[in-house]
Order: sequence, then C-alpha cells, then structure tokens
Amino acid sequence: MTRYDQSCGPIQGRIVLRLDDGTTYTVDSNGLNALTRDRVLEPAKAAVVFGARVAVTGNPIRSTAQIREHFPDYPTEVNPNAVDPRLMHGVGNSWS
Repeated sequence: MTRYDQSCGPIQGRIVLRLDDGTTYTVDSNGLNALTRDRVLEPAKAAVVFGARVAVTGNPIRSTAQIREHFPDYPTEVNPNAVDPRLMHGVGNSWS
C-alpha cells in the first residue's frame, strides 16, 4: 500500500507516493492540459489528498540507456523509481 506524499505539491502530472516501508516512487501522469481535457483533473485533486491510501498498477520506467537507444539526444537521467501508471485507485475501490 502507498500513501500520497504532500511534499510533491498539487497534481501537475507527477505524483509522489511513499510505501509503508518509506520507499518513494514517482508516478508520471499526463500534463495539466490533458488531465483537464479528459475531465479527470478535478476528481483527481479531490481524491488524491495528503495521506490517501492508493493502489497503483503500472510499469517501471525504462532505464536511461534504453530510452537513448530510441532517442539518442535524451538529455537527462531518469528516476529509477518512476512508474508509468495504467491504473490508480483508492483503497476500497472508491475511485479509479
């Protein structure tokens, strides 16, 4: 289980989650324009509040080397604890 970590600030395409053991993961999401267009920004802001227990299903980010195989000019190092989410929902299935 994870908890939303308020230190990341408001939802802006990146959510920081802290596991019960203290491990921190970054969940990369769409940018504000896409979240607004898809009508999920306001419900997400209401649901993902400090201390909310959430479950995230997704894929770990590719390594910097794997990304550079396809995009040689990729300028930065990736966060190895980043997750590309497929599904995120509140524990108790209160939202998804």
